Amino acid sequence: MLGKNVIDLENGNYTFSDYFKMDISPKKLSKTFGYKFQVKRINFKSNPLNDNLTDFIQNFHRKLFKLRDKVNLNSEMAKREFLIAPIISELVENIDIEVNIEANTYFDKTLKGTIDYVLNNENNIFIAIEAKNSEIEKAIVQLSSELITLDKIIEEKSDFIYGAVTIGFIWCFLVMDRNQKLITQHIDYYSIKELEDIIKILVGILGD
Repeated sequence: MLGKNVIDLENGNYTFSDYFKMDISPKKLSKTFGYKFQVKRINFKSNPLNDNLTDFIQNFHRKLFKLRDKVNLNSEMAKREFLIAPIISELVENIDIEVNIEANTYFDKTLKGTIDYVLNNENNIFIAIEAKNSEIEKAIVQLSSELITLDKIIEEKSDFIYGAVTIGFIWCFLVMDRNQKLITQHIDYYSIKELEDIIKILVGILGD
């Protein structure tokens, strides 16, 4: 008999987005698949930014100030086009990474679906998903299922897999420790006003 702290997935067929819809915690989701989950301050590596990225941050804030007066940024499409995609595009221009958008991912009938963004270099993988309806907490559950899936299918011996949930204006970072089977959610959320901190984290993960 299954305990209350795990999900009964027997005879089920689930995608990543199904976990978003469930009324469950990321800890319960993680425990179901044999992982641990915690919320804790993460000491991210913070690489210095080159002049191009520094200029981008300044221009981004200037453009965003004008956009908010002229463009409705409430829709998911608008957030993706104006808030998320420019950041990823700038990373591609400045560091040696590959990007896969809407990556189909499969491990088994309970761990499968599409990941919004997969960014990787030779050493690390970073995934990002947009939180539907701005529901960050539910998206953290979904992201946890995606991190678990990647841990199971990636053969490379990288010790960590990184991820983030974003609603465009807010970013929340998670890290999977593959050796300890432990997912850690960073205790702080980052506002788009803290774009420099967000990009420093991304460059720290993917810029090596």
